Amino acid sequence: MLVAGICFWKLLRYALVMMYDVLNAKRIQYVRVMLPRGDSKNDREREKELAKDMKEKIGRMSQVFSSLHRI
Repeated sequence: MLVAGICFWKLLRYALVMMYDVLNAKRIQYVRVMLPRGDSKNDREREKELAKDMKEKIGRMSQVFSSLHRI
């Protein structure tokens, strides 16, 4: 009796979820995510320039912090 009740409960829950999905199918919105196929040469060069700029800024700031620490 207990096993039959559990099976009935799961079947009823599945049916209610399915009915909810069917009734709300009109409200579903799909999103298309588009990514570029590959990086161009300019994009790669820009990324390298940014990395160089960041290294320079980090170097300058480390000099400032070391100078402040010495003072």
